[in-house]
Amino acid sequence: MGTMRVRSYQSKGCTKVNAKDERIVKELFTAMDKDKSGVLSDKELKMGLRCVLGLNPTETEMKQIYKEMGVKQGQEIDFNKFRECLLKYVERAKEKGFDREAEAKTLKRAFEVFDKNCDGGLDRCEFKMLLDSLGEQYTEQEIDCVFNAADTQKDGKLDYNEFIRIFLKDIKMT
Repeated sequence: MGTMRVRSYQSKGCTKVNAKDERIVKELFTAMDKDKSGVLSDKELKMGLRCVLGLNPTETEMKQIYKEMGVKQGQEIDFNKFRECLLKYVERAKEKGFDREAEAKTLKRAFEVFDKNCDGGLDRCEFKMLLDSLGEQYTEQEIDCVFNAADTQKDGKLDYNEFIRIFLKDIKMT
């Protein structure tokens, strides 16, 4: 999806992004808005966080997300509230100094371990085994959703670059 460059304008109390990044946020919202209503239901938000962004928020984290958007849990979320919340999340991750290089190395090792037939890609079965090893329980629908979204070449397997994008959306691998 590309690197999101966030510029925060504290004096205005809002977050601004360049046109490319605005398009990325719109694409995320559109991908999560399954019924194309222009707002996200509670179910669409939770499923989108899992399938589109690869997150698995706890109930406490969901409450915090709703609080940050200024809506009660279960209320529909419009694009502007979603946008502001997403950009705040990205800013906080950057402030925490997330070590992308170390994370990329860890993911590379995981990819190699689960590439059982050493063909340079993970088929759906290998991908499911990797997810199961993380200790989280994912439904078949969630696994299909993530796998199909990540399989940009539509060849039925995830190469390393497709795999890494699931976890580190803005890393560029050489």
